[in-house]
Amino acid sequence: MAVDAVTQYLLNTFRIAEQASVGDNLFETKLLETLEHCQKAMRREGDVIDAHYGMGAEVTVAYVLWPHLFVVQAGKTSCSLLRNAALSHIGRPTSAELVGGVSQKLSPVFSNVELRLSDKLLVLSGSVRKLLDD
Repeated sequence: MAVDAVTQYLLNTFRIAEQASVGDNLFETKLLETLEHCQKAMRREGDVIDAHYGMGAEVTVAYVLWPHLFVVQAGKTSCSLLRNAALSHIGRPTSAELVGGVSQKLSPVFSNVELRLSDKLLVLSGSVRKLLDD
Protein backbone atom coordinates (compact mmCIF):
# COMPACT_ATOMS: atom_id res chain seq x y z
CA MET A 1 0.00 0.00 0.00
CA ALA A 2 2.83 2.41 0.84
CA VAL A 3 4.58 1.72 -2.47
CA ASP A 4 1.32 2.30 -4.37
CA ALA A 5 0.61 5.58 -2.55
CA VAL A 6 4.13 6.91 -3.13
CA THR A 7 4.20 5.79 -6.77
CA GLN A 8 0.81 7.30 -7.57
CA TYR A 9 1.77 10.58 -5.91
CA LEU A 10 5.07 10.79 -7.77
CA LEU A 11 3.50 9.91 -11.13
CA ASN A 12 0.42 12.11 -10.85
CA THR A 13 1.39 15.06 -8.68
CA PHE A 14 5.15 15.31 -8.51
CA ARG A 15 5.91 17.35 -11.62
CA ILE A 16 8.79 19.47 -10.42
CA ALA A 17 11.80 18.39 -12.47
CA GLU A 18 11.16 21.18 -14.99
CA GLN A 19 10.20 23.70 -12.28
CA ALA A 20 12.92 23.36 -9.69
CA SER A 21 16.51 24.38 -9.51
CA VAL A 22 18.78 22.10 -7.55
CA GLY A 23 19.39 23.71 -4.16
CA ASP A 24 16.12 25.65 -3.93
CA ASN A 25 14.57 23.18 -1.41
CA LEU A 26 11.62 22.42 -3.72
CA PHE A 27 12.72 18.79 -4.08
CA GLU A 28 12.97 18.42 -0.31
CA THR A 29 9.53 19.95 0.18
CA LYS A 30 7.89 17.79 -2.49
CA LEU A 31 9.50 14.55 -1.32
CA LEU A 32 8.37 15.27 2.23
CA GLU A 33 4.87 15.91 0.86
CA THR A 34 5.07 12.49 -0.81
CA LEU A 35 5.52 10.83 2.58
CA GLU A 36 2.69 12.92 4.05
CA HIS A 37 0.44 11.73 1.20
CA CYS A 38 1.42 8.14 1.96
CA GLN A 39 0.72 8.73 5.67
CA LYS A 40 -2.80 9.98 4.89
CA ALA A 41 -3.55 7.09 2.50
CA MET A 42 -2.52 4.51 5.09
CA ARG A 43 -4.53 6.25 7.81
CA ARG A 44 -7.64 6.30 5.58
CA GLU A 45 -7.23 2.55 5.04
CA GLY A 46 -7.03 2.03 8.81
CA ASP A 47 -10.15 4.14 9.34
CA VAL A 48 -12.12 1.97 6.90
CA ILE A 49 -10.77 -1.50 7.81
CA ASP A 50 -10.33 -2.08 11.54
CA ALA A 51 -7.73 -4.80 11.01
CA HIS A 52 -5.53 -2.27 9.18
CA TYR A 53 -5.66 0.38 11.91
CA GLY A 54 -2.15 1.41 12.96
CA MET A 55 -0.38 -0.38 10.12
CA GLY A 56 2.85 1.28 9.12
CA ALA A 57 5.65 1.00 6.60
CA GLU A 58 9.31 1.86 6.33
CA VAL A 59 9.68 4.06 3.26
CA THR A 60 12.61 5.35 1.25
CA VAL A 61 11.90 7.53 -1.76
CA ALA A 62 14.84 8.08 -4.12
CA TYR A 63 14.45 10.55 -6.99
CA VAL A 64 17.21 11.11 -9.55
CA LEU A 65 17.53 14.28 -11.60
CA TRP A 66 20.95 13.59 -13.04
CA PRO A 67 23.42 13.99 -11.53
CA HIS A 68 21.53 14.68 -8.29
CA LEU A 69 19.98 12.04 -6.06
CA PHE A 70 17.30 13.18 -3.63
CA VAL A 71 16.37 10.74 -0.87
CA VAL A 72 13.77 10.94 1.89
CA GLN A 73 13.49 8.18 4.50
CA ALA A 74 11.08 7.22 7.27
CA GLY A 75 11.55 4.18 9.46
CA LYS A 76 14.75 2.16 9.70
CA THR A 77 15.44 2.06 5.99
CA SER A 78 18.87 2.18 4.44
CA CYS A 79 20.20 3.79 1.28
CA SER A 80 23.82 3.03 0.38
CA LEU A 81 26.11 4.28 -2.35
CA LEU A 82 28.92 2.18 -3.76
CA ARG A 83 31.57 4.38 -5.36
CA ASN A 84 35.12 3.27 -6.24
CA ALA A 85 34.74 0.08 -4.17
CA ALA A 86 33.82 2.12 -1.06
CA LEU A 87 30.37 1.85 0.52
CA SER A 88 28.83 4.91 2.16
CA HIS A 89 25.40 5.39 3.66
CA ILE A 90 23.10 8.15 2.46
CA GLY A 91 21.01 9.74 5.15
CA ARG A 92 20.93 7.70 8.31
CA PRO A 93 18.80 4.98 9.78
CA THR A 94 15.95 6.91 11.33
CA SER A 95 13.75 6.17 14.29
CA ALA A 96 11.31 3.31 14.42
CA GLU A 97 8.62 5.80 13.38
CA LEU A 98 6.78 4.46 10.36
CA VAL A 99 4.66 6.04 7.67
CA GLY A 100 1.12 5.28 8.76
CA GLY A 101 1.38 3.67 12.17
CA VAL A 102 0.07 5.48 15.21
CA SER A 103 2.38 8.52 15.20
CA GLN A 104 0.66 11.75 14.19
CA LYS A 105 3.81 13.47 12.93
CA LEU A 106 6.54 12.23 10.63
CA SER A 107 10.20 13.15 11.16
CA PRO A 108 11.79 11.88 7.95
CA VAL A 109 15.42 12.35 6.94
CA PHE A 110 16.20 14.14 3.67
CA SER A 111 19.50 13.80 1.76
CA ASN A 112 20.90 15.17 -1.48
CA VAL A 113 23.94 13.54 -3.13
CA GLU A 114 25.68 14.26 -6.41
CA LEU A 115 26.05 11.03 -8.38
CA ARG A 116 28.88 10.02 -10.68
CA LEU A 117 28.94 7.59 -13.57
CA SER A 118 29.38 4.00 -12.36
CA ASP A 119 27.89 4.73 -8.89
CA LYS A 120 25.63 1.99 -7.60
CA LEU A 121 22.72 2.47 -5.18
CA LEU A 122 21.14 -0.01 -2.82
CA VAL A 123 17.91 0.77 -0.98
CA LEU A 124 16.88 -1.67 1.76
CA SER A 125 14.30 -1.96 4.47
CA GLY A 126 15.66 -2.05 8.01
CA SER A 127 14.77 -5.72 8.39
CA VAL A 128 16.77 -6.72 5.28
CA ARG A 129 19.64 -4.37 6.22
CA LYS A 130 20.07 -6.21 9.55
CA LEU A 131 20.80 -9.42 7.64
CA LEU A 132 23.66 -7.90 5.62
CA ASP A 133 27.03 -6.47 6.54
CA ASP A 134 28.89 -3.88 4.48
